[in-house]
Amino acid sequence: CTGPAPTMIRRVDLVPLMDEYERIAAAIEADPVAKQRLGWVREMYAYDLAAAIIGVKHVVQDPGETIMIAQPPADAKMGRASMYHYTWGAEYFRNGEKVWSWDKRPYVETKHVRQPAKFKPELPPADGSEGVYNLQDGKKVSKGTDELLRDMLTLIRGAIDRLDELPHQPGCGWDQGEPECDFGCEPGKLCEPAKVWKAREV
Repeated sequence: CTGPAPTMIRRVDLVPLMDEYERIAAAIEADPVAKQRLGWVREMYAYDLAAAIIGVKHVVQDPGETIMIAQPPADAKMGRASMYHYTWGAEYFRNGEKVWSWDKRPYVETKHVRQPAKFKPELPPADGSEGVYNLQDGKKVSKGTDELLRDMLTLIRGAIDRLDELPHQPGCGWDQGEPECDFGCEPGKLCEPAKVWKAREV
């Protein structure tokens, strides 16, 4: 099975398990061994346990059959999915040498937000679908895997092309030590995006 679970849930099913979820999540957080072993997905385990205890049933759809997401490079076809989940990075190797890679995790710096067009992900090599590359796990890059990665990254690149560059002025909110930004918004009200924003005075 691939991707986040549950991907869709009704409030009427979610509310009854919240107390149990909170109890289990707190118990995991209080246990250093459990916290270390379960890692960053420990809240997901807490959810699974709470759902099992309370009896919330889940419909699990296999990759290729799910209407929710495809997850390249784990999935090699879109199937019936309606969107991508780009959780894992992909690396192409040829004769043991890495020739291409993409991962969302390095995109964490201010420059990626301010000037996104300068940091668009590169597409896989042109011959990526010809079966001459292996992934980081040693599995051959199939035509389907390459096409799926190429389509997802083409969509990401297109979305980045529609983003504006954000000027460094007025010098707030992004870099460490900068003052908080004042966007001219009022708490509890939808902010008009056309408002001029400035550094919040301390």
